[in-house]
Amino acid sequence: LNNYAEAIELYNELVAALDKKEKKTQNHYLQYVKCINNMMKNHIALNEVDKALELTKNITNLMKNDAHFSKAFKSNVQEYCSFTFLLGSIYESQRKTDKAIRLYLRGLGLCARNTANQENYPEALKRISALYISKKDFQQAFEYMKRLCEYYELNNSNQVKEIAETYVSMGDITSGYDDYGKAIKFYLKGLELAKKAKPEDYPTHIKIMMKIANVYKGLKENDNALTYYLDVLELKKQVYGKDSEEHINSVKEIGELYASIDNHKRSLDYFRYYYEWAKKKTDPENMDLIEALSRLANAHMMLGDYPKALEFYLIYSERIRELKGERHEDYFASLDKLSLVYCKQDKLQQSLEIQFKSLQLKEERGKFSRNTVIALNNIGDTYFALENYQDALKYHTLCLERVEKIEKMAQEFSAQILLNIAHDHEKLGDSGKALESVFKSFKFVKGRGGYMDME
Repeated sequence: LNNYAEAIELYNELVAALDKKEKKTQNHYLQYVKCINNMMKNHIALNEVDKALELTKNITNLMKNDAHFSKAFKSNVQEYCSFTFLLGSIYESQRKTDKAIRLYLRGLGLCARNTANQENYPEALKRISALYISKKDFQQAFEYMKRLCEYYELNNSNQVKEIAETYVSMGDITSGYDDYGKAIKFYLKGLELAKKAKPEDYPTHIKIMMKIANVYKGLKENDNALTYYLDVLELKKQVYGKDSEEHINSVKEIGELYASIDNHKRSLDYFRYYYEWAKKKTDPENMDLIEALSRLANAHMMLGDYPKALEFYLIYSERIRELKGERHEDYFASLDKLSLVYCKQDKLQQSLEIQFKSLQLKEERGKFSRNTVIALNNIGDTYFALENYQDALKYHTLCLERVEKIEKMAQEFSAQILLNIAHDHEKLGDSGKALESVFKSFKFVKGRGGYMDME
């Protein structure tokens, strides 16, 4: 009845009664152990792990000090096994992983001696595998999951669902240590068995298919990934409906996949669908609409449709400002996007206005930050593009002064900014200062890995 506290009280009464017995038979000892085990289960159910652990001390003390109790306890393998697994679960909850594994392994040995306690065997294998995963020991985790699969296939051939789950778990483990080829095979076998076990358990099928799609995506096998993403999309549409969150998540995933392989025309189709869905939401914040606007703008940008990109970036930027305020990182990023799209349209003056607005807001949060450094450099670059080399030099120099005071950024940015300054001096006809800046830049990159192009 889930009334754990009342159960504990009753077990306590029974333990007290057993303690009063002067002459204890083997049956009395076994009743005592059963009570302790059940009390431990109830304490665990109440998240009273410390109290459960305290009870285990009663058992261990009796085993040390009462030979009759120890003999009776160990002779009843079922209760001994149950106690061992309970103690393992307590240590697991306390994140004492190695102790928990040792107890579960001892429990496995006891299970092998007692067919009545076989129900604990598969659960122990699962727990051991999970604990090895937490230790990042994927090989050992896989070995115990493999044993679980063999156990099911040998002893419970009718438990197709459990076998399917085990294959999926083996896929998760092998994927965890980057053996994606094996992971795909296990996922496919798990999917086959899951469909056989419960043909209409579509949520489970979808979950496994998504794992397969994600592994193919990670392998850059985009055609295979797309096949599964599209199958999931259609299945979600049938199961949850075309306006469901589940279906829309798949729409986004396919749009992102197309974008990642530079098929921006196809990605645009899916992001439009996402946008039309998001517009219907009545949520005041409507983060989906903000995300859809950003994705649409990016897709138009990549396709070179700058007027459309600007249209969506303007709406996106305004919604970010209203929702998160002008001093939020996302608003800064939206201004940078607007500035870029103006540059792409050769509207450099408008771009410059946006950049100065962005710089002002960023400096209000702190003059010596990565954001302000990038903003100053961008302003310098825009003045250079406008052939206003004097102002380009002014802002590139200011940018360098800021960078030199930010130790973490000096190595990363100084070389490029010095090259920019060199170009400014060159355009202003001062070849000596231009050359001086180039030599300073060279000192930052010479012999450094990853800087070969700049060198």
